[in-house]
Amino acid sequence: MSKKHRKQGEDGSDWQRIRDSLDAFQPERLAEELRRFLSSRIPRDATHIPENQRFALFQEVSALVSNTVGPWCQLSGSFLGNPVIGGYVSSYFFKGKAPLRGPGMELERNIQAIVQAIQKSQRWLRRLDEYFRSVTLPEDEQDLQLALTIAVHETLDIVIEETGCEDAWYGYAFDAVRWLMESLGLYMTDNMKRTFTKALGSYESWVSPSKEDTERASEALALEVVRKNFAQKYPK
Repeated sequence: MSKKHRKQGEDGSDWQRIRDSLDAFQPERLAEELRRFLSSRIPRDATHIPENQRFALFQEVSALVSNTVGPWCQLSGSFLGNPVIGGYVSSYFFKGKAPLRGPGMELERNIQAIVQAIQKSQRWLRRLDEYFRSVTLPEDEQDLQLALTIAVHETLDIVIEETGCEDAWYGYAFDAVRWLMESLGLYMTDNMKRTFTKALGSYESWVSPSKEDTERASEALALEVVRKNFAQKYPK
């Protein structure tokens, strides 16, 4: 699994805080905050910023973004400069010789690139939330296992599509499925985490998993949930 890009909540349950803070992000407000902050720091006719200054300024802007858009940004690992989710990397930020997809030194283009990256990050979380709210679980254990298998599979498909399977994307697959479980009131036990981590073991950066791999991971976790549910109903 990849290194975590966020600080998990002390109780291990982040999803409600993520979901409840999504509406705090207002693109126009963020653009205005960035405009106010950067206009006094970037000379109008600047064609280059020394690398150490550019890095320090990017760190300040990243903090401004996190403080402006709401807790969901850091909790979900959707921080500025995360190319897997937002499609934006720090090398785009006021780079004198603009990379192919970067905004160069122009102030407004840099602001819009940042805002669009955060909008993209928010979009995948809203998509997950919309799907999570549509999932209902039956009482029957056999039906429960099937419903969970489908729900995990669908969640993985969303992550695959939204990340494009870029570098270490499978870490976000783990997070998204954990959030799914939290949204259903099924917090993952250590056994569930181990089972799902093992099932994700065949996933690779830059490679879209096969349908069989996704089905295997979905079925493994669903079975573990049903086993836990059975053990709670019929303790020894």
